[in-house]
Amino acid sequence: MKKLLFIFLGLIALVLIATVPVVLGFGQPFGGRILTKYECPCSFNYQVFIGPPMGGSFTMDSGTTMYSNNNPEPPSWSLGLADGYAPCLEYATFGCVPIGPGGSRIRMLGTS
Repeated sequence: MKKLLFIFLGLIALVLIATVPVVLGFGQPFGGRILTKYECPCSFNYQVFIGPPMGGSFTMDSGTTMYSNNNPEPPSWSLGLADGYAPCLEYATFGCVPIGPGGSRIRMLGTS
């Protein structure tokens, strides 16, 4: 019985250790060369595409903390954390429409 309780508590500890960074909002790490960056005027952010090794589609706004040489332009190398989702929107005659895939919102970004 004690062995079963020990295994059960160990599994609970593993689940908690695995989910604490997500719950606390540490974010998803990413890094790679900045391939493209364009402005999203209606959503007041930028769409950023980052290449390998851990790239993807991201959005960068005024809440992004910048580190290193503060140059998030192509072809800089980047490293940072992202979380959540933010759309990339542009003005249209009837409101705002998506112009890109959107992506995870960059919380912290360092470039070189």
